Amino acid sequence: MKEIKKSFFLIGYLGELSQKRDGQTLKTRLIEKLLKSLPIKYQKFDTEYLKIKKYLFFRLLFMLLKKNDIVIMPGKNGLKWIFPFIFLISILRKNKIYYIVVGGWLNEFLQKNSFIGFFLKRIEKIYVETSFLKKSLEENGFKNVKILYNFREGTPKKGKVKEKRKVFKLIFFSRVIKEKGIFDLIQAIEKIKIQNIELDIYGPMNKEMENKLIRTIENNTKIKYLGILKNNLIEKISEYDLFVFPTYYSGEGQPGVIVESYFAGVPVLASDWKYNKEFIKDNFTGKLFKVRDIDDLASKIIYFFNNFDELIKMKENTYIEAQKYTYEEAKRILEEDFIENRRKNGKNKCNNSDI
Repeated sequence: MKEIKKSFFLIGYLGELSQKRDGQTLKTRLIEKLLKSLPIKYQKFDTEYLKIKKYLFFRLLFMLLKKNDIVIMPGKNGLKWIFPFIFLISILRKNKIYYIVVGGWLNEFLQKNSFIGFFLKRIEKIYVETSFLKKSLEENGFKNVKILYNFREGTPKKGKVKEKRKVFKLIFFSRVIKEKGIFDLIQAIEKIKIQNIELDIYGPMNKEMENKLIRTIENNTKIKYLGILKNNLIEKISEYDLFVFPTYYSGEGQPGVIVESYFAGVPVLASDWKYNKEFIKDNFTGKLFKVRDIDDLASKIIYFFNNFDELIKMKENTYIEAQKYTYEEAKRILEEDFIENRRKNGKNKCNNSDI
């Protein structure tokens, strides 16, 4: 396939300095890899560097003046303070802007920063993770919104376990903070008197949280913290029976950990929080429980333990559901917008009054 003459410029938090692995950096790196795979010219700017070298903002401006189409993936601060400059330059340069949203906070953000919405309505495309957010934006006058699900590389696995094991194995893997519900989950496990239900906890956290977590579980033989899942992530998750995700984190969008569980062939038990119900089909790929309800969480875990045949069916269903969140599907969507539409339109220049 012949390379498209125009170039794409990715602006986002890639975490190159800190090598962080959280939802934002992981998604931004996946988008970077996807852009590199397209027949286009490509460059990037990691906004993490602005934290330590403010003068690099002038380099960003210089690159914006040179490049054509712009892909942005900002956090709240970037959207509020950097995006308006990008928008103004795009008008001068007649460049298209594509905004790939990370997380589920955009709707609430625009309610407090309506002037940003004025700009966003005039860019080429906004890609959101949930149909709820798409509908909400469209009800507020947006006509440029499209769904691009959180996605992962690799091939989804079919659930391994076909018969009940001696130990029913639960996994929690996410950033370990209070708002992800980790202490609610620990309380639920402590309420359950069934001895052969065990929980393994994985995920990054700060030192203060690590000390608190270790103190909380030190006398509980059913719960272990096992560090950070890095290599062979999907393979490791597939060793478990059920992923439990009791989040009440305010910035939750489409949690990548749910996608990773489906890729591993593992059903999900999650809080009925934010957009979780959009991605967990009750009694098909998992179950939902009442937010911050320890008793309901414990009873749902016991339900899975006592109804293993249903769990096996859900494992099979996660393989079907995972097909929506593959790298190939995301590439098809962006390739259609970034390349195919450009071919249909010939070499037309972007006019911001038309977008």
